[in-house]
Parts: sequence; C-alpha cells; structure tokens
Amino acid sequence: MKKLGKILSFVLAICLLMGLVAPVGALANTVDTRDYENFVANLKVLERYASNYAGIQSANKDEGELIVNFIRTGVERYNESLWPQLAGQEITGFVNYVKEQDEANNTNAMALRDIELFRLPNGNQVDFGHMFGTMDITYHNNYGLNHADVAGWAGDLVDLLSTADRHGVSGTLDEMVADI
Repeated sequence: MKKLGKILSFVLAICLLMGLVAPVGALANTVDTRDYENFVANLKVLERYASNYAGIQSANKDEGELIVNFIRTGVERYNESLWPQLAGQEITGFVNYVKEQDEANNTNAMALRDIELFRLPNGNQVDFGHMFGTMDITYHNNYGLNHADVAGWAGDLVDLLSTADRHGVSGTLDEMVADI
C-alpha cells in the first residue's frame, strides 16, 4: 500500500507541476474545477478496485500498475502505434473488472478513462493522457526494480536534478548549466 501511495502522490505532484509549468490549450473530455471532487472520488474507487483485483487475480499485477495502465489505455492515442510495445498491452481483465464493479456498485471509475486534458483546481490544464502514458512506460519497463527512469519531459527534469544533486552542482541556473 505504501508503494501505491507513493505512485499516486507522484501522479498528483506531476499534475500540479504540469499545471503550473505547461498549461495546455483547448479542452477535450475535460474535468474542470467544479468536478475535481468527482475525479478524486473516482480515483479512490479505482484504487479500491485495483487493490481487490490484485488480491484475487493470478497474473501478479501490482495496484499501481493496474491504475496507471487502466487510465493510459483509456486514451485512444496512447493505445495505438508503438504504445503497447513501450508501455504494455491494456490489462483487459482489470478493465472488465472495473466495468463490472461500477455497474454492481453504482460507481463511476470508468470515467477516469475518458479524461485527456484535465483542469486543475487552479484553472490550469494538463495533458492527463500523456502524463499517464509516460508513467506507464516507466512502470512497464522498471517493474520490480529498485529504481525507475521517468519517461517524457518530466523524466528529463528528474534525471537532470538527480545528476546535479549527485555531483554537488548548485548555484544559479547559468552556473549549474556550465557545471553540467
């Protein structure tokens, strides 16, 4: 459960960071500020379903892997081309399980698969689908390892900060660039 909490904390931190650093243009399938509570409620439901599914199925899937894959594969463009090779195939058993549980429990976790651009409470928008796509690449390629490489531009920032920290680089941006 600690691992899942860390993953979800990472997801929300990236959402906030992307909202502050890289606002996006026009909306499509947007959950706006007034729906933020519904997003959080649906994510909690999805967490519960992932926990239950991980406990009953035999494919040895982790809760975090189930959640990230579920959301990424719900965005059509992150389920085409090379995405299945880079981030793994859709875990259809879990998708079907969530659909069944939503129907049986009158919940709406399936709605998390329809979000591409997401409006944060501060009004900024993030490409939610891309964020989960790059997270799924990371998760798929580093499952079970003691380290992870974050895909996409967020990964570049993490790698840069890690390199700077490891080598004791500090100072102004120009000084840090010169050192690196």
